[in-house]
Parts: sequence; C-alpha cells; structure tokens
Amino acid sequence: MSEILWDIASAVPASSNGALLPINIPVFPGVVAAQVTIEVPDNGGVELFASLGIGGTSGTSVLRVRFYRDGSQIFFGDQAISTAVEQFYMITVLHIDLPAPPGVHTYSLTVEKLGAGNQAAIAGPIVLNAMSIGPLE
Repeated sequence: MSEILWDIASAVPASSNGALLPINIPVFPGVVAAQVTIEVPDNGGVELFASLGIGGTSGTSVLRVRFYRDGSQIFFGDQAISTAVEQFYMITVLHIDLPAPPGVHTYSLTVEKLGAGNQAAIAGPIVLNAMSIGPLE
C-alpha cells in the first residue's frame, strides 16, 4: 500500500499569547510560540518542522524547545544562546510523531529558559509546519 499526504497545517504567528514580538522567554512552562491542528489517519504519522528566531539579550542562556500533542510532551531539545558569539539565532527543529494516534490533534511548539539568570527573546520569525501521512505499513 502506498503512503499518502493526508493533511497539512502551518502557523506563522506575528504574536504569541497576544504578545507582539519580541517576546521574553520565561522559565518553565515557557511560552507557546505556535500551534497547529491536523488530522491523522489510521496507522499514520506526523512530521513536525519548526523554526524560531531567537535573540540573546544578555550572557549565555540555555533554551528548551518542546513539541506537545494535545498537551502531552512528545519531544524536547536544548540550545545554548550566547551573546558573546552571536546576538541572533535561528533554531530549527524536526520531529516525526510515529505512530500518531488517529483523529484530530493539536500540536504546540513551546520554548523556555533553563535557569533564571540570563535573558533571551523570541525575535521572529516563528514557523510551525505539520504534515500528516498514512496509512503506513
């Protein structure tokens, strides 16, 4: 059986939780940068691709980027941001949610600081793409 592109969703928000860019990044639980809703077929999966433009505003910060499906964490990764090297960074994250339960799901992208010391902000752009494929064998 062949695999087919089942659904696709994209979010390119100009703000997050009503706050305009730049958005200061807090410690846990962080800030929801973007959300998409997508339908998943039986025996399907979802490819998630996100890009976040980050600005370091003081010292070195370690950021945690997370993907959630319907409020449950499915992935996280860490990125160090140092103003001594660069002020602006583009963080790109790819994750395959496989197997994903069938039905309609909301995927969220969050970012948070690990530690309360130095500062960083979402400077933009923010992009979250989701592609549902299936059925998979």
